[in-house]
Formats: sequence, structure tokens, C-alpha cells
Amino acid sequence: NLKYNRLDSLDISGNTALTEIYIENCNIEALDLAANSLLTTLHLDWCSVLSLNLSANSKLTNISLQYNRLNSLDLSANTALTDLTLKGNGFKTIDLSANIDITKLSLAVNPLESLDLSANTKLTELYLSQNNISSLDLSNNKALTAFSWTESRVTSIDFSANTSLKSISLVQNRLPSIDLSANTELTQLYLSENYITSIDLSANSQLSHLYMRDNRLVTIDLSKNTELTHLFLDDNAINSLDLSSNAALIEID
Repeated sequence: NLKYNRLDSLDISGNTALTEIYIENCNIEALDLAANSLLTTLHLDWCSVLSLNLSANSKLTNISLQYNRLNSLDLSANTALTDLTLKGNGFKTIDLSANIDITKLSLAVNPLESLDLSANTKLTELYLSQNNISSLDLSNNKALTAFSWTESRVTSIDFSANTSLKSISLVQNRLPSIDLSANTELTQLYLSENYITSIDLSANSQLSHLYMRDNRLVTIDLSKNTELTHLFLDDNAINSLDLSSNAALIEID
């Protein structure tokens, strides 16, 4: 663990027994990992990494490279990966077709133009934001339980195949509507700052948290959402609201 130092270079070529590396806030532009074939965890966050060769590190299961200067990364040799965080880089695209065991993926704050997740059928958590993706196919990602795609000008999304979803966040997008009829396991729904005029939540009886601030709602039926504890509907056009079925509420705004 070398967090919070001012490293601008690091030679670990002689440390062949290394299995985990944790480095944060450094100025390392490149790191030679060719001799570290036993690595299972690599965290190199808030550094200045421009390029990284991971072809010798086939045992890696956990990679975090947040807030670096990467715009490409070859992960074809890293087939054991289960947890990948690349938040805050310069990726426009990334090939994850070889990484079929990934369960948690964060690609937030990247200028992504497209993303193919068809091979990543084990994904349970997916975090996206501030990107340029125009459409996203989640039909093969049936194991998803948590999904976040915020601040990205999203206009539509299909969750019909994602029946295990428990949490959805689509804050600060351009959604005029959303179909959640297949998502009966939902407990948390964050849709603030969209263009939604109406929404059907009758199938989402397990909802506990509903955030729909700053939309265009005129009315909303919450009679089936008896588990609601947190409700935020400020900055809409609602003129009447029946909460007689929502006795569990502890916070309203």
C-alpha cells in the first residue's frame, strides 16, 4: 500500500510474489508489471497513468484505475476479472468481450460513444455517467441488480430483460417516460431531473426510495407502493397527492 505519496516512478520488477497493489495520488505515467504475474488486485487511482500493459497479469480479478489519463486498455488477457473500475479517464470505447466473469463495472466520467456488454452476462452492478452513449443494450445482462447512468442525455432505455434490478439511477437525463413493469424487485428508484410527465409504478410494490424531483409530473399513483419510506417529488406540477396507502413514509419532500 503506497497511498498518498508523491511517487513519480516505481520499480517492482524484483517483487515477483506481489499479489496486491494499492497506490493513490501519484505522478506515475507508466508502471511495468511484466514480472508481477501473481497479481490479483491492482488499484492505481488518481495518478497520471497514460498507458498500462496487463498482458502478463492473467490472475487479476480486481482492477481500479480511477482518474488517470488512459484512453485505451487491452484486457484480453485478463479473463479472471470480476471487478473493473475505470472511472474518470478518456475512454471512447472499450472491449470487454474476453471478460465474461465481470460482476461489477464502473465506467463513469468517460467520453464513451458506445458500449457492448453482450458478453458480460454475469454483471450485477453497472455504473455509467457523463458519457456520449446514444443507446445501450442490456438484454443479455439479466443478473443486474444495480444500475446507474446519470448526466448523459439519455432519452430511452429498455429494462424488460433486467427483472432482478433493485436499484436504478437515471438522474439528470432527458427521459420523457420509462417502463418499469418488468422490474418488480425494485427498492430504489432515482429519476430526478428528467422530462417525465407520467409514470406507472403499480408493479413496483417493493419500492422504498423514490426520487423524482424536477420532472413534469402532474399526477402520480402511489397506492401500490406501500413500502415507501423516502419520497421526493419537489419541482413538479402535481396539484394533489394521495398518500393514504403509504404509512411507512418517514421523509417527504
